[in-house]
Amino acid sequence: MLPCSSCESLSISDCCVFERSSKCNHCLSSGRSDCDVLGLTPALTASLRRQKEKLDVEEQRARATMLQAASKLSRVDTQRRALAAKFRRIAAREERLIEDLEQEEAQSSSTPNPPPTSSFDWASAMLDWPGQNLPDDLSLDLPSGPDLFLEPVAGPSRSSPPLAAPGSSDGSPPVSQGS
Repeated sequence: MLPCSSCESLSISDCCVFERSSKCNHCLSSGRSDCDVLGLTPALTASLRRQKEKLDVEEQRARATMLQAASKLSRVDTQRRALAAKFRRIAAREERLIEDLEQEEAQSSSTPNPPPTSSFDWASAMLDWPGQNLPDDLSLDLPSGPDLFLEPVAGPSRSSPPLAAPGSSDGSPPVSQGS
């Protein structure tokens, strides 16, 4: 009798089948279920068919996973290329900005700076000055000359009441609230 496929692949020459058994002694001792020592039996054919179906399902899952991975890889690659293009656009814009600033600086350093001009109109500001429309006969007896800061200026006396608190109309001092 010819050895089974398993014994043949392992170069075992003493492959023998016991009576009332469908497996050889080596397949029985190793617990193999696919011993083909008796040839292609219906049980073996069913087992091989189940194994093939199982492999087909695994292959379909692997291909689906592979397609998903390829799709994700394609999306990531597209995003990476878009990011690189965005970076190049920003870098080019920054480079143009630096060149423009350098040109402006070169132009401003080559032309003399004109003296600063005052755009403030002092004459119109004096027209808005508070107290401008004072009567002609009013004189402000302010000290002048070197003793300007030495002489006391006329103002409220120390005995006069304190100024009114902000928001009070009666001139009373502010009242503190709290503890």
